[in-house]
Amino acid sequence: MKEKKVLAILIAVIGLFTFATTAIGADEEVNAEALCFDCPKCEPGNVPCYEETTIDLGQGRTTTEKKELNPFDYDGNPTAEGGFGPYGYCEGAGFNKIENPYRNCKLILDICTCPEKCNLLPGEQMGVQMRITTPGVFWADPDMNTVYFDLFSGTPEQFPSSMCAVDSSKLPTLTKMTEVDGQVRDFGEVKYYRTVNDVAMTDGTVSWEMKDEGTPLAGAHTGMVVGNNRVIALESVIDTDYVIQDDDDGKCKIWIDVPAMRIDSTAKKGDAINVEVRLLFQREKSGLCPTCNPPRSCGCTRQVGIVCCETADTTKGCMFFPYVIQNYGGWQAGIGVSALVDELPNEAWCNLTLKDQKGNIATYKKTDMGNSLVWAFVLDQIMDKFDKTLEPGVVSLKIESNYRMDGFSFMLGDMNGSYFGAGALARGCENSCCP
Repeated sequence: MKEKKVLAILIAVIGLFTFATTAIGADEEVNAEALCFDCPKCEPGNVPCYEETTIDLGQGRTTTEKKELNPFDYDGNPTAEGGFGPYGYCEGAGFNKIENPYRNCKLILDICTCPEKCNLLPGEQMGVQMRITTPGVFWADPDMNTVYFDLFSGTPEQFPSSMCAVDSSKLPTLTKMTEVDGQVRDFGEVKYYRTVNDVAMTDGTVSWEMKDEGTPLAGAHTGMVVGNNRVIALESVIDTDYVIQDDDDGKCKIWIDVPAMRIDSTAKKGDAINVEVRLLFQREKSGLCPTCNPPRSCGCTRQVGIVCCETADTTKGCMFFPYVIQNYGGWQAGIGVSALVDELPNEAWCNLTLKDQKGNIATYKKTDMGNSLVWAFVLDQIMDKFDKTLEPGVVSLKIESNYRMDGFSFMLGDMNGSYFGAGALARGCENSCCP
């Protein structure tokens, strides 16, 4: 009976600081978000940004040296012989493929979480759209006139080694995408566009209207990308969309290649570089009333970089609680995680790591954050979600997220019939402050 009272009081305390933080209501979902995965050892790398250096020529004369910017690629060329890997990222931060041969990034989408999954039968078409949502970032490979992809089955732990494994003794030597009848799967012809408009459809969904066709700019470039080369979106041509084959049966994990990109002088230092990807099904030509026959779509957003070297990622959070308790009699620990942003990102997540007194480590990644800006929980009530059982008693807790956050912990216990409670703010991870 006492334990129930302790729990009730603890939940009430958590509720107090939960309601003290502004929260947003759940918006009505108009386009489906699919479940997306990535390979281990992939973090968004920094990308070199535009710089001007003044050089003194003597006798009062100066000149300006402008830095050339090259394209960068999140996942490399999926059809390259002899392996491939990411390129164009800053050196010294662990993201250059020569310095970090373990880095292997992929955008992997679970088609079976799409709303039209039951209608995806052989003979159906599947198209793709991508748009870069970060100002000053553009597509950069005019020769990439399609988007390649591959299909697999199973859970992330069961993905084939060709998808996620790397050779730790060399540069990335990843197996290229598999071939079907001698061809790598692709979405057919794609076109690039400078403008994307959100269009409300008659069924309540939102489609992308592509306008102002352009061409990506290849090679090194100085300053601002101009005119026809400022392409931020791509879309497959409906007549050449991929047709689902009998061999695709049961393979609902799709690895989608992200083409090379570039930043220019208008990109803002520290900005996250994000790409939104959508799969399209049941597409019809628009006709006289283009809002009447919308395609079914689902997708997700992936961060592929950070503008400028030596710049901290302002879109992540990490905090540490050095002393919390779990499975410890009448004592309970409550944790509050409060977002420091006005809206959670797509695919918001929190990764929890516990370490007990013997050094055992258990982890749990929460990916169903929804739209709530505050997540409050009693640690004992979620211990079954961790991947390992720890020694009862004192543990440390580290929480990492893909958004800025702050936190609070509260412990409440029964001390011979009287209750004792104490709260503590989180501290930053490593040597950083929190938040």
